[in-house]
Amino acid sequence: MKVLLIRLSSAGDILAAHKTVKALKDAGCEVHMAVKAQFADLAGQLGADKIFRLQKGGLGALIKELHEIKYGAVIDIQNNPKSGAIASALKADIKKTYSKDIIARRVFVLFKLYFGKNTPVARRYLNALKGVIPDKYLNGAFLAPRVKKKDKIKVLIHTGARWPLKRWPYYGSLVKLLAMDKKISSITITGVKDEVAKNDPILYIKGGKIKNLIGKTSLVQMVRETGKTDLFIGNDTVAAHAAAMNGIPAFIFLGPTVSEFGFITRPVFSIFQRSLACRPCSLHGGNKCPIGTFECMKKITAEGISAKISAFIRGKNGGN
Repeated sequence: MKVLLIRLSSAGDILAAHKTVKALKDAGCEVHMAVKAQFADLAGQLGADKIFRLQKGGLGALIKELHEIKYGAVIDIQNNPKSGAIASALKADIKKTYSKDIIARRVFVLFKLYFGKNTPVARRYLNALKGVIPDKYLNGAFLAPRVKKKDKIKVLIHTGARWPLKRWPYYGSLVKLLAMDKKISSITITGVKDEVAKNDPILYIKGGKIKNLIGKTSLVQMVRETGKTDLFIGNDTVAAHAAAMNGIPAFIFLGPTVSEFGFITRPVFSIFQRSLACRPCSLHGGNKCPIGTFECMKKITAEGISAKISAFIRGKNGGN
């Protein structure tokens, strides 16, 4: 059976569909994906059989192209007007749409009250496949990845984030501390240069066991670099989902956003965060702390994180 998955954007949400693609493939389906053109190469990392690109202003052209294919099922895991227009225009025996939790998330931001189902987005994607493929392909557990038993550990740190409030500010100090750990053989730093604060010390750290690739990798190259490491540390960004897709233990900083949003959740991720009455303050991240303290990130110290990482790579209880 040919199945079309519609997830037009954004990068992290597309990578979060890796279990969905795998479930369909394991069930013997031919999997096609429709994504925005700028994410096509990234979506190609999921293992789908064919990627269709939505060009800017090209919704009609994409629908026309897809209309030529006989799909057994069309699954909308975006659930917005544009993805809905694509799904409704196509003929298929089965049509499904994943359930969003957007109202609960907005209420949480505004009133700090959460009444959602607290279901990870990746699980919601899989739930949309019920009735499409047998349930046995949908029941895989979301487990915490384990660090490989090795004498030396390779660490990848992805610094920066599109939204300034998602940027933990002490990566420079953390890298220096981790570089002194004899258990760690190498530290690779990745990131988009425009998403790192100007004059951040992390931009200039290199040498020895440290390889600084900030501004030197594409999204696809970053995904591949993540697959080569043993441990990932980063913010709430697409890189975190790359680590999850590659089965790499990932330690993630959450500030303005929270795990209840469904994107960064335990046990797949180990989470560094502060319990504060002002959280969450934004659906996506935001540019400026509403109360001017940025305490959610600034109160997470490099020394504390270094100690937890050191314990974790030695098989002690450093994760959370």
